[in-house]
Amino acid sequence: MARALLIIEDDNFLQGLEAKKMKKEGYDVYTASNSVEAFRILDKKVKIDMILLDLMLPDVDGFEILRKVRAMPEVSATPSLFFQIFL
Repeated sequence: MARALLIIEDDNFLQGLEAKKMKKEGYDVYTASNSVEAFRILDKKVKIDMILLDLMLPDVDGFEILRKVRAMPEVSATPSLFFQIFL
């Protein structure tokens, strides 16, 4: 069974690159462009093994999303990795 990854990234180009690379590595990939989409996925009780999280998002920042994730018992221990690309 493949491991599942949630990518929360608002830049469609970067999200696509990240998703393509991780799918190639054998991951099941879920993507979200903002916190609403991210929590819609997490609320479906999908087993997520890791979260890749952009710091700067259109609605809330990555730190706020992580605070809310840590308050959810089902996913509170899920490893999360922040990333920020500066152009």
